[in-house]
Amino acid sequence: MKHLYALICILFFSCTIISAQHQNNDPIGKVTLPLGMVTIQPAGSEDWDRAKVNQAVFVREKVKTLEKSRCEITLEPKKLLRIGEQSRIILVGPAAEGANMFNIEAGRAWFNMSSKKKQNMRVRTPTAVAAIRGTVFRIDCDVNHSTFSVYTGAVGVTPLKADGLTLEDTTFT
Repeated sequence: MKHLYALICILFFSCTIISAQHQNNDPIGKVTLPLGMVTIQPAGSEDWDRAKVNQAVFVREKVKTLEKSRCEITLEPKKLLRIGEQSRIILVGPAAEGANMFNIEAGRAWFNMSSKKKQNMRVRTPTAVAAIRGTVFRIDCDVNHSTFSVYTGAVGVTPLKADGLTLEDTTFT
């Protein structure tokens, strides 16, 4: 009986681990329109591979566009990410509280996050963090500044301190 209980416990934990690994390997979207030189760096890899139409994209992958290049990624129906030329974006994936996260290291990105499902999203740039809920907006950024343009809805932006990690205290006293 003890052996049967031990076997059941081992099987349960094995299935849990396999299920968690499978969820991490599920794509979060697909490349629907790579124009020009668009490359993707898989998580944990040093190599950049050229993006292809309908190529699946995964959590922790980096997308880079060169000069005169653009890319569109469909995250799910009615949720789009368009990446402008000379841009670098990390597809961070879901955060602890369920919000999808994207890190924009440099360049331009346009998000259309309108859908019937109201999901939160966070975007981090070198100078700010934005909290978004079901909206259409654009980000232009480099190492020194970030510009957020909101077309529909609302975006809450919190600047980062000079260290690039700590949120600036923006409360009034």
